[in-house]
Amino acid sequence: MSQNDNSLEFNTDFFDLVAVFTYDKIDFNLLFPYKFQINALSKEKINRLLLLDFKTPLKAFVWGIVPAFLFFGLSLDRFYKGDKILGVVKFLLWFCSTPLLIVCGFLA
Repeated sequence: MSQNDNSLEFNTDFFDLVAVFTYDKIDFNLLFPYKFQINALSKEKINRLLLLDFKTPLKAFVWGIVPAFLFFGLSLDRFYKGDKILGVVKFLLWFCSTPLLIVCGFLA
């Protein structure tokens, strides 16, 4: 028995693999035009693509809107998206401006 008899090679369609792993994040109709480009990627790039943490736009919208109504304009969507620096900048702007707006509102 040669070494090649024990090893199995699969003809993997990377597009199907990506479509299955991202079915709830990316619409199949939007992904389909890129089928040939996805199949041409190396295994390493496919693994990196599958390890991406896709964010859903609805959750980002909720993290941006709900706290804004509850806390006078505070928006936490940047933290959800993973952009910590801009999230801190937005929080500091909110933290500095909200007391000023509340005081001005009572004085008016």
